[in-house]
Amino acid sequence: MHSIKKILLRLIIVFLFVLILESGLRFIYEPNEDYSQYRKIELEENKGEIEMVFCGTSRTMKDYNPQIFDKKLNTNSFNLGTGQQPISITYYYLKEIIEKNPIEVVFLEVSPTTLCKDSDRANDTPAKLSVYDRLFNWKTKIISFFDIFPVSEYEEAILYSTNIESLFDFEFIKSNVNSKLSNRYEDGLKGVDTKSYKGKGHVSGRSVYKGAEIGSKYIEKKSWEGKRIQKKNVKFLNKIIQMCLREGIEINLVTVPVNPKLQAELSGLDEMNNYYLDIASHYSIDYYNFYNYRKKDNVFLIEYFSDFIHMNEKGTEIFSNYLIDIYLKSKCGEELEKFFVL
Repeated sequence: MHSIKKILLRLIIVFLFVLILESGLRFIYEPNEDYSQYRKIELEENKGEIEMVFCGTSRTMKDYNPQIFDKKLNTNSFNLGTGQQPISITYYYLKEIIEKNPIEVVFLEVSPTTLCKDSDRANDTPAKLSVYDRLFNWKTKIISFFDIFPVSEYEEAILYSTNIESLFDFEFIKSNVNSKLSNRYEDGLKGVDTKSYKGKGHVSGRSVYKGAEIGSKYIEKKSWEGKRIQKKNVKFLNKIIQMCLREGIEINLVTVPVNPKLQAELSGLDEMNNYYLDIASHYSIDYYNFYNYRKKDNVFLIEYFSDFIHMNEKGTEIFSNYLIDIYLKSKCGEELEKFFVL
């Protein structure tokens, strides 16, 4: 009995040592992206007041301007988009936001790759962690951990030290630690990096696509192919919709615009449109597919994109206003077929 207690005590000491070491390494080496810090603080400041959210990847993060929605719809919205956000983590992220806020409307991004991402793919782990770290309920964290991360990702997900690429980059360490110890947010978002942060989770820039060539592998990756659909991703898409409907929350599926040069090269878009339309029809919700927007050739021009898939500041303004206009007209009884090729 005495030996068991000694073993348990040693295990506890080792656990605490690893926990302290990992926390220290994380503080020193985890990049302090200013906009990520600001949006965390803003999200906390708006807790209990958010009525509308935009969920998805970096395309959502950059394409929706909450301030335009707030002004035109008289609401309080927030952009929850993050880079390469898998739909599995979107479910848990949205679940917590709903628990803490009087959410009325959700705009959920769906695209050719939303359901085709391999949940066991190694480079999905950082994308999951970037949102997983924002979960504040420990019960949700524990449940979601085993639901989101396969066994092959446990080590990378638990131990931050496995993500450190350059251990002796002292210039980075100095800059990163100083940034974390500063009061930039309290000083009024004055940091240089905040030029791209527009508030309420929205990140945007003024750069314009310069016409770079699109590689065949990239086109293949961004195209729709039914056999690449992951059952787990379909499960989480359904769970998100069902959760919203169960809570009396309006949910809309949205495929945001893409650079027309890329869209012209993509395959399987009709199949994608039909797939998401079937889901929307099944749940009696709306699907806004801007790949099929009737006026897209005259509205979403190349100069409104910063690269192949993200809109720049001007494009974001145009998209947000057009979506709001269509959204309001649909609520007044106009059929979406008037605006989209169904």
